[in-house]
Parts: sequence; structure tokens; C-alpha cells
Amino acid sequence: MNERLAASGNRFVEKIHSDYLNIPVSRYYHPQQVSGQRWVFTASMPNIGLSESFRKTGMNFFIISLLAMFSFIAVFSLGVIRWRKEFVRRQEIEQQNLNLLLKDEKRKQMMVTTELERLKSGLNPHFLFNSLSSLRVLVGLNPDVAKDFAINLSNLYRYLLKQENQNLVALDDELVFTRNYISLQKIRFDKKLQTEIIIPDDYLQRRVPPLSLQLLVENCIKHTRISDSEPLFIRIFVENDMLVVENNYSPRVSSDAENSGKGIENLIKRYSFLTDRQLHFGVINGTYVAKIPLLIME
Repeated sequence: MNERLAASGNRFVEKIHSDYLNIPVSRYYHPQQVSGQRWVFTASMPNIGLSESFRKTGMNFFIISLLAMFSFIAVFSLGVIRWRKEFVRRQEIEQQNLNLLLKDEKRKQMMVTTELERLKSGLNPHFLFNSLSSLRVLVGLNPDVAKDFAINLSNLYRYLLKQENQNLVALDDELVFTRNYISLQKIRFDKKLQTEIIIPDDYLQRRVPPLSLQLLVENCIKHTRISDSEPLFIRIFVENDMLVVENNYSPRVSSDAENSGKGIENLIKRYSFLTDRQLHFGVINGTYVAKIPLLIME
């Protein structure tokens, strides 16, 4: 080094190996005249270039990027798995809720069907009781008339069996049944019971619940005073798509207050299962008026 410094007299750089750091270093020599004396300033720096730093930095960035990417993929995959599990769980819950709704709807339909059948069947014993009561009276008064009464009564129950599983019947069929019923009642009341039926042919195929018209006529007879001086007059006709049954209003004091109005109440319930149209019952100008909708078969 002294030889090179003496030869050059200028500053220079020498590549050496640092035993202490165990790395290559560059030692810088800078001669300088100070107060007539010649001084040499030296400095040593590690021989590590910027390219190596950049190379290591790039490698570290690549490794960090890979780790970040793998972490993102792992987190995303876990999120997808969790989302799928949650989606499947929600689908199962929705399916369970749908099954419960279907079961509930089926249960309601069964209840409606059962209630409708119960209401229908509830009319038959009521009608039979009144008919047998009339027959019992006729047997003692006039056996021949009682015989005809029994035959007509059997025809009526043939109709009851025919419509047992039907929710609606043609008005024409209901009129035939009601006329037979009225004929039986006229055997009992004779001229004290008068009727007028005016139904246009266009309405004969409209639909009504079975026994509905007969129930309205029976209601007139059951709740009205009937005598020679006060005969019962029943009029049956169509008005504004409604079947109308009206009679002179002369109410009888009922001995069976508990069951009074049950037939009308049942009829209203039966109609509620079939249509949103309303029924009307009331007294207008001294006449009791009952109106039930005439339905169209869909």
C-alpha cells in the first residue's frame, strides 16, 4: 500500500477482505498536506452493491406477495365454504318452513272440508225430526195420507243421499226437492200454507248449496204463526242474481230459543266456504226477506 501511495501520490481505492466482518470491503486512501506534513486519510466501506440490495428486496417482496396471495386464497376459500354452508342451511330452513306452511294449509283445507261436511250433515237430522213429527201426527189422523207422506219423504231422502258429497247443486234440482217438501207440508197445513214460485229458465242451472232453499222455506214455516185467520204465504223468486224467499212477517214465539237461528247460521257458514258474496236476512215493510247468492259453476 505504501509503495502504491508513494508511486501515485494521489488517492486510490484498494479492495481487501475484512477479517473482522468477514466480508469484502473497499478501502479508500486520500493523501493530504497538512502544515507541511503529508497525511493519508483512509476509510473502509463494505463492498455490497445496490444491485444485491435490490435483488434481496425483490426476493423478499416476491415471498411476501406469495404469502399474501396464499393467505387471500385461504381466507377466500374459507369464506366460500362458510357461505355455502350458510346458503345450504338457509335453504333447509326455507324448505322446512315451506313444508310447515304446506302442512298447515293442508290441515286448514281438511278442517274446512270437515266443517263443511259437518254443517251439511247437521241439516239432515233437523229436517228428518220435523218430517217424522209430521208423519206421527198424520198416522193417527189419516193413514192413507200418511202413506203418501211416507213415500214422498223417502223420495226426499233419495235426493239427500244423491247430493251428500256435493257442495253445490243446480237450482232446478233444489226446486224439485223444495216443491216435494212443500207438498208434504201442505198435507199438514192444507190451505193455511200458500206458495208462489217464479224462477226464469235462465237461472235454473245456477248453483246453490244443497238444502239451502228448503231450509229457507222450512225457516218460514218454523218461525211464523200459521192459522186459518193468518195463513202463511211464501213467495220464491230471483232478484239481482239473488234467490229471494219472502213471507208475511208474523213471528211465532219459539219454544226452542237455544237452537233458533242455527239453520241460518249454518247456511251462512256454508256460503262462506264457497263465495265472498253476502247473504241478507231481515224484515222489510212487514215482510221477512231472505236472499242468498246464485252461483255460477266454474
